Amino acid sequence: MTRVRCFVLLFALPLGACAVSGAGISRNDVAQNECQDNSDCENANGTCNQSEKICQGTNAALTSLLIAVSPPTTLVGVNSFTYFIDKPKPGEGTSLTGSSRLDLDVDPAVSVNGTVRIDTTGCLPSWLGPKGESIPTNSDDGIIPATVTFTPSQRAFGVATDSYISKPYDETDPEKMPGYHVQQALPAGQYDIYIEPFPIDDRTQCPDGSQPSVPPRLFLHQSVSSILDIKLPAASPLTVNVTWPLAAQYVDGAEQADAFLANPLWGWTLDLVDQSSGHVLSTVQTLPAPSPPRVGDTSVTYTATLTYSPVYTPGTTTPEPVKVGSEIIRLKPPAYDMRFGKDVPYTAPTILAQLDGALVDADGKPAPAQIVQTAPLPTPVTVQFQTGLGDGTPIEAGVLLTAEEIDGISGLSTAFSRTIQVGADGTASVDLLPGTYRVIASPKSGCADGACLALVETEWVVRATPPSQAGKYIQFEQAQIYDGSVFITDGRPAAGATVHAVASSLFSDPNVLNVGNAAVAVVPRASSGLVDSDGSFSLQADAGVFDLRVEPDPSTGYGWLVKPGFELPARGDELAQDALELELPIVYRGTVSFLGSDRSTTPIPKALIRAYAYVKDGKISTKTDGAVAIQVAEAYSEDQTGDVGAFRLLVPRTLDLPAP
Repeated sequence: MTRVRCFVLLFALPLGACAVSGAGISRNDVAQNECQDNSDCENANGTCNQSEKICQGTNAALTSLLIAVSPPTTLVGVNSFTYFIDKPKPGEGTSLTGSSRLDLDVDPAVSVNGTVRIDTTGCLPSWLGPKGESIPTNSDDGIIPATVTFTPSQRAFGVATDSYISKPYDETDPEKMPGYHVQQALPAGQYDIYIEPFPIDDRTQCPDGSQPSVPPRLFLHQSVSSILDIKLPAASPLTVNVTWPLAAQYVDGAEQADAFLANPLWGWTLDLVDQSSGHVLSTVQTLPAPSPPRVGDTSVTYTATLTYSPVYTPGTTTPEPVKVGSEIIRLKPPAYDMRFGKDVPYTAPTILAQLDGALVDADGKPAPAQIVQTAPLPTPVTVQFQTGLGDGTPIEAGVLLTAEEIDGISGLSTAFSRTIQVGADGTASVDLLPGTYRVIASPKSGCADGACLALVETEWVVRATPPSQAGKYIQFEQAQIYDGSVFITDGRPAAGATVHAVASSLFSDPNVLNVGNAAVAVVPRASSGLVDSDGSFSLQADAGVFDLRVEPDPSTGYGWLVKPGFELPARGDELAQDALELELPIVYRGTVSFLGSDRSTTPIPKALIRAYAYVKDGKISTKTDGAVAIQVAEAYSEDQTGDVGAFRLLVPRTLDLPAP
């Protein structure tokens, strides 16, 4: 049995090499899916695909797929983008049928060229260029300089995608910055478009003495074309009142001894962010000084007015706002605590409040949004700790501490974390607010003295006293080895297949509120395993929830076994109780081609083709809001047989989903 001795590490620490040896597996050990007629497939409840001469499954449950096509970077005259194709496409029916043609026509890349505009009837700002120069808005058509980020909408389904960032340039001289035009080459498809106007020159003043403000905008599910002409919808004002306690009852002249006594949130900033992407949706404002407190006051109130815009989706004629009220008000401390100098990090949490929960109706009209903190923040304490083995041997490690609960804060979500790199002596210290913390520690080297170490997750309770605390010890243990077995439906071992365990996509949670209060699940790590001639495999992993994939070589005629949301137990021997079983695949044969402007096709050789299935609420789904895309198959379009661009994709009949 092959044992794998390597790890993927947290915090982007150096990785060791990992090699899985298959020296003990001969070609005769590897099961082949072959048939001459249906009788050869009866024992596996399949039929014989006469053109492929392999047994295939029936009653395909995966009838809606997302296909990602990545042409080789060496292909002359072709952009090395990843192109996404939904199957079936509109007009191709409601579902795929098993064992059918799956031709993939890739639309040509789009060269986007265009502008971002604002309404010219209002006060037009001037902008700050990268060198501090002032750039006026084009008063004729309202064109402004802005950075535009295009993110494929498939990312909303959990698929890793590239973002494309276009910075404005001067049309007559691209070497000059800044300018007004946006230019970007993109794969055809739908994009979430995020627009960030350049900073406004604060010397700009409107006739009434105010300053204009133009917040960023986020447009979801936009179809791109060669001409980009976005007129930004009107923005809205949002007044936010932040009530914050004073350290003690105010007395006359208190601020003369310490200016922060009457202005406890000096330097804090306020903005509005999208809860899913984290994109800023408003202007960013440093809190203005509060009204001077009076004798006996125990709190002060800050009033700030943001200019914001909701998230938009395509409408019948114009973009329409969505998720109104789900935006997150974010109150952030400065990076450094100016009470103690520029080199002292500010030990305070970011405060998060959902907009619709922060608004109060008064006389039928929305009142200012409210953030109310009732008790002063606790005084930070210094925590000294060590990382090592059970015998006291120090271990270099990365340690992430995330506050689950901070003493004295109730009714508000918070985001507070610290990342510490522990050196060779295994000792470190960190300033923390009293409260409860999730602690995740990863060894800098995956293995020590020939034994691989596991990620450690634990919980710390940090008390308010004493101001300096010691004695916490993070102890690393050897990583768990999981033994299992995989067989074909006819009982033969799935020798030569690779077993991968990747952190489950089903439990990813991009919500900004949950990221802030440490509700997001820990990302476990795992190595890969190789199935031996007796069907057994081993891999090392942290206990946790994974998407488990058994991947035979495509030449065998077998597709993947995919188990989303598969939980690796705390004891490795528990995995060995139930063998995994490969079903017969659903066979798709096709050609991947570029479409020309005249709809002619040019086959693409050696393109990487990945297929994803949708899962929602524990069931196989179609492309719909809230669904997650799980990779289920992979192939290359080869040209070895002379059939350039041809491929065979072996898709599982279904997914082995966890019980609800």
